[in-house]
Amino acid sequence: ASVESDYGQARSAWSRDGERLRLDVDVPVNAVAEVHVPRAAGQAVFEDGRPAASQQGVRLLREEAGAVVYEVGSGSYRFLAATPGPGGREPREPPRRGDRTAPRIDGLKVVPARVVAGRSATVRWSLSEPAVTRIAVQQRVDGWRRGKQCVIEARAVSKRARAAAKREPAARRRAAKATRGTRCHDWREVRAATVAGRNGANRWTLDSRRMASATHRVVLVAADAAGNRSRERYAGFTVTQKKQRKQR
Repeated sequence: ASVESDYGQARSAWSRDGERLRLDVDVPVNAVAEVHVPRAAGQAVFEDGRPAASQQGVRLLREEAGAVVYEVGSGSYRFLAATPGPGGREPREPPRRGDRTAPRIDGLKVVPARVVAGRSATVRWSLSEPAVTRIAVQQRVDGWRRGKQCVIEARAVSKRARAAAKREPAARRRAAKATRGTRCHDWREVRAATVAGRNGANRWTLDSRRMASATHRVVLVAADAAGNRSRERYAGFTVTQKKQRKQR
């Protein structure tokens, strides 16, 4: 499931394997989400292999009947509700019957790697077996570190504001810079598609219309018919504006 917010698209997906429940959540940049994770009696909630409440960016809000509620910042999270293993650790995945080999993504690249805004590019990759492939196109956005969050700065700053900042005394400028914290960056999803990948070479046409001039990347994940998922694969590219010819 997905929903469009003022900050971008938020998504969630769940699956159940016996008594185990897995919940995947994607939160857009600069957003905060409240996540309800269902759990049965005797189960614990883990996130990316560790107790959820101990993970960075995850805060326990409350426990309800049959669920635990967390607050999470921007990013991707993978929750699991299951009976704890030895030492309270996340239990291992139960053995699967039949196919247990995850598909492999090789040779991922964007051609050309420098795309003029408004033109198309081709995303190329190969699969070790037929698999449904999710393609996400993400734009790099810069900001300032505020605790555990990367707060994205405003895109546009007026000329008057820039001129006023330059007229400030140097000491004041240094103090303002010190209070901002350290620079950071995050990734904002601007395109998404799901394609039926085939064994061997695959390609997908990327339309760069209405994409900002910035650094971007494509993120691919493939899942076969048995539910085996590949590792995420990344390929970067840059969108640039078309140069205007000077009139004589």
